[in-house]
Formats: sequence, C-alpha cells, structure tokens
Amino acid sequence: MSEHYLRELDELMGKSEWKMYQAIPVEEIGWVNAAHHLSYAKWREYLKRQIAKTNSQSPKITYIMYLKDYPIGVAKLKFCPGESDNVCEVAYCVRPVCRGSGLSKVMLELLKKEASKRGHKKLIGRAHVRNVASRKTMESCGFNLVERENLSPNKCAYEITL
Repeated sequence: MSEHYLRELDELMGKSEWKMYQAIPVEEIGWVNAAHHLSYAKWREYLKRQIAKTNSQSPKITYIMYLKDYPIGVAKLKFCPGESDNVCEVAYCVRPVCRGSGLSKVMLELLKKEASKRGHKKLIGRAHVRNVASRKTMESCGFNLVERENLSPNKCAYEITL
C-alpha cells in the first residue's frame, strides 16, 4: 500500500478518525465540518449516516486520506443530480496541522483516480473566492476555472475531464 491512500468510510473507523474530525474547524472558507464538536458516540452515529449516503438516491462517498496510518483529511465524491451520470463533484479538507505540505494536492489526485475507477468522466470542484490555497490546488491538479449557472457570487467553479 502506498504511503498515502484513501479509505472509504466504514464502521471500523474509530478514535483516530474522530480526533481528525475534531481537529478540522467547524466552518472554514467554503467547508462545513458537521462532525466537529460531536462526542465520540454521536460521531459514531454521524459515521453511520454518512456511510448510508453511499447507497442513497443522490450518492455521496466520503473517504479519509491517510499518511501511513495517520488520518490527515476528509475527501468526498458527490454524484450531481441533473448532471450526466459520468459527472461528480469533489470536496476535500486537510486537518490544519497537515496543511502547507502538498497533501491536499495528493488527496485531490487520489480522488481523481478513484472517480476514474468508478467510471466518472468529469469532476467539478468549487471553492470560495477567498480560498486561494484550494483554488491553486485544483489548478495544479489540472482543473480549469469555468462559468457555472446557479453558483453563488462568492464561489468559483472548476472542472476537469478525466
């Protein structure tokens, strides 16, 4: 196994993953961590709800990215209703202590590979206009800035064809 890898959420996850969720602020520029401040027991319930979304009408697959065995961030593939079946949205967030080391780029590259394995042909990413780090990460991974309808004025949209 590579030094960096994605693991889809599963019920075997425990305290180290919970602690990672607690380390990520509840709200940042464009990201909301709904699991921040949850007790371990409540987080376990949250985990089960997130796993259930994998098989819902509008599936979302959540992953944890690890550096060796240390959970460093959360990544998501969300299938876009109204878009082609081959299109999905990506979202990612690295815990603060791991930022600035290129790990978000590694995470996004792993998400691209995972989406491609699942048959997706295009990925869409969104970033707050002030989230320069995320915008640069997407650009460095080959995403292009695009115009999208129904996008709030403080968001930018990026996409890449796989």
